[in-house]
Amino acid sequence: MKTRRFLPWIAGLAFAACAGAQSFPTRTVTLVSPFPPGGSTDAIARIMAQRMGTSLGQTVVVENVTGAGGSIAVGKVVHSAPDGYTVGIGHLGTHVITGAVQELQYNALTDLDPVGMVASNPQIIVSKNDVPAKTLQDFVAWAKGKAAPVTSGTGGPGTGTFFITRRIMPRFCMSARTAWATPGYWTLTATSRPSGTCAR
Repeated sequence: MKTRRFLPWIAGLAFAACAGAQSFPTRTVTLVSPFPPGGSTDAIARIMAQRMGTSLGQTVVVENVTGAGGSIAVGKVVHSAPDGYTVGIGHLGTHVITGAVQELQYNALTDLDPVGMVASNPQIIVSKNDVPAKTLQDFVAWAKGKAAPVTSGTGGPGTGTFFITRRIMPRFCMSARTAWATPGYWTLTATSRPSGTCAR
């Protein structure tokens, strides 16, 4: 049964198709991770691969396929042979936001079968020690009192941190300049202004 609902901030595995044979698996299974080694998604993928290998009695290898906000990795899973030997791990950014900000060569709602949710991913706000704020309320009050917009660093367009900054900060009547670094280029920025329904 396919589901058409994705839960925000939850990482999950998705099969391109389920292999129904009782002998499955008879060879190595590939777990596609949409980010480079060293990040949280990759760490979760490697833990999952080890546990899956023990449970299945077969080797499960992690393949890091990066780029385009994770859509290249998801596309690899979608277009893999429908035999259950290629699975993917992802989250809100790779399976929801990418489809909202770019045209994809697949439909995450109909081309993937959700298998399970394996981890949560809380989002936090941090600042330099010289920012005179000890709580979120203090930070909002401090940011509102600044003449220039505060700058928020994110993982770039299509990521959860970018989405939060662009949607949440204006709700607090804050002007935020969202920044992200692109390899080989200058830092890019986008500015969000307070919304008409912000909480004052």
